[in-house]
Amino acid sequence: MLLWLWDASGPGQYHGVADDEARARQAAEACIVNGQAAVARVERAQFVMDGWFMHPAYRRTGIGWTARRSGRGVCWAALTVQAAS
Repeated sequence: MLLWLWDASGPGQYHGVADDEARARQAAEACIVNGQAAVARVERAQFVMDGWFMHPAYRRTGIGWTARRSGRGVCWAALTVQAAS
């Protein structure tokens, strides 16, 4: 199952899960526009049963967006993931 994780921070800390990319971006963007956060990240994830005891978890895919305030709106940029060294 694919879904979208979002988080927004500075000065507050907010996060959530959505079944749709647009809804995740709207939630994260609202935190920035309302002054509750300075930056946000939205990333596609896969729901998995992980580990020996089958604990549910989200596996991030590296596909997504970062956002920050730009004038009176929000500027989104494609998420770039650092390669492992």
